[in-house]
Amino acid sequence: MSSGSSAQHQVRKADDAKLSANSEEFLNEVEEFLRSRRFIGPVHGFLADNCKAFSESTADGECTHEHEIIHQKYIKFVFGLIEAFLQAHGVSQEEFVEACRKGLENGGK
Repeated sequence: MSSGSSAQHQVRKADDAKLSANSEEFLNEVEEFLRSRRFIGPVHGFLADNCKAFSESTADGECTHEHEIIHQKYIKFVFGLIEAFLQAHGVSQEEFVEACRKGLENGGK
């Protein structure tokens, strides 16, 4: 290995270590957000607004088309809340996924 590639390897290792530390700190912030009223309040509001559609289930327990539509809206709604949080912290979806991956590799909670 040449000294140039060795130096690049050392920089990459240092960057990975820095990202890992930043990832853990950021993931703690994400966890705080997901447990906060800023996230739970809107989610509870969505559930309250849509729970009536689920009060009468079908005879066979299958989901209706209306259930599927509400589920898709729920997914979009929750992802929107998370995306807004990421944007407020200047973090892309890709960086978030990478932080989660590194957290799992490091024995996350």
